[in-house]
Amino acid sequence: MASAVPETVATRYAGRRVERVEDTRLLTGRGTYVDDITRPGMLHACFVRSPYAHAKFTGIDAAAALALPGVHAVLTASDLNPEVKEAWHAVTGKDIPDTPRPPLAEGEVKFVGDPVALVIAESRYIAEDAADLVDVDYEPLPAIADFRQALDSDVSVHEAFGDNNAGGMAGMPPDEEVFGSAAHVIKEHIYQQMHVPVPIECRGMVTEWTQSTGELTIWASTQTPHELRAFAARLLGIPAQHVRVIMRDTGGGFGQKVVPMREDMCIMLAARKVATATSNARSGTALKWIEDRRENLMSAGQSRHVDGDVRMAFDDDGNILAADIDFIQDVGSYPTPYPVLTTAAIGMFFPGPYRVPKASFSYKTVFSNTAGLHAYRGPWQYETLTREILLDIAARRMHMDPVELRRKNLLRRDEMPYFNPNGMPYDHVAPIETFELAVKILDHEGFRKEQAEALAQGRYLGLGFSAYIEPTGAATGPMASEGCT
Repeated sequence: MASAVPETVATRYAGRRVERVEDTRLLTGRGTYVDDITRPGMLHACFVRSPYAHAKFTGIDAAAALALPGVHAVLTASDLNPEVKEAWHAVTGKDIPDTPRPPLAEGEVKFVGDPVALVIAESRYIAEDAADLVDVDYEPLPAIADFRQALDSDVSVHEAFGDNNAGGMAGMPPDEEVFGSAAHVIKEHIYQQMHVPVPIECRGMVTEWTQSTGELTIWASTQTPHELRAFAARLLGIPAQHVRVIMRDTGGGFGQKVVPMREDMCIMLAARKVATATSNARSGTALKWIEDRRENLMSAGQSRHVDGDVRMAFDDDGNILAADIDFIQDVGSYPTPYPVLTTAAIGMFFPGPYRVPKASFSYKTVFSNTAGLHAYRGPWQYETLTREILLDIAARRMHMDPVELRRKNLLRRDEMPYFNPNGMPYDHVAPIETFELAVKILDHEGFRKEQAEALAQGRYLGLGFSAYIEPTGAATGPMASEGCT
């Protein structure tokens, strides 16, 4: 006899306090990170990195390194790069005409920290000593460090992109009639400095190739174990079921560990070579790479390096009529993944959680001789920065409180689902309701009174508000989003 299906399903989390269960283990040192992994006969890897931002290299002499006791191999581009089968990322797909991304540098280094060779030894200490003994014959070349000068430079980061333009995109053209007739138009040129994630635990990976079965096991500090598994299978040209990814504790990522990077490619490719070359091929030989802080800051990527012009048009009452953003983004030498698509988020989300009738955007992604563009929490942070600066400037010029200006223009819960003028769908989001809650918590009126009293005493107190919207997931229907203040 079939049991009756209950009309309601009890929820475990919604509306209830959820006790944290991981704190005791982590705070008492019982966590397990990649560097805690030890395998029988495990070898260690260390990269030889470029000291130049841009240079050709005509030779690599590894004789002294190979003569050091405990060194097993020094691998270069000719050893690893031809082994790549496919190296595309799922976020963009295999049909995108991606920018260059070789595992090891091929004849030319593009930034300080560019990996030139991979040393494999019995310990990390020996591997580092051996890396210092690798002699690379460099011929320095002119470099482009400031991406804002790259489009007009005679220096090219990549020969295939002579003008240093990695690609761009644009939406609808700006409605100049609206900007020309609006009661108020606010324009600004805004530069956003470079950011780096700097997770407490740097990048790291242990790979173990079992020659007898053709299987790869990976212990990784990653935010996306399933994508790492699929990427490894594509990279090596093996079935996905032959790859096992083990992800234990991860000491921070912030976007830096979302997709496999060039060093990850090297360690996965080297795993098979190491196993093939050792007598322990039947049971597998593990290879460990743990990035140190210096490497992380040099070569793990940069984000949010943007320069552009932004403007907004308002009517006499402070209602937004139109918004426009035109910018360039620094994508470094080897951006991961394809930068043209990921950069689109800045333009697409520029209207934010506001009621904007017309919006337009245009951008270019620009190569420079710096580490490549990678994800960092809220990669479209520039759109929030610029939009909220414009709103604050507009409020001052129209003699309005910045809170009141935002109240006029923030979307309401009952307007959902909503499509912004760039076509981005919003749903399950309540911008004005969230904003009002923040205003209440901060006691906005009380603070303004305190601010005025402080100013009369010659003291300055500041209060800023910012509202943004970002995707938190996608399914078969409209994008689920969160509005945060």
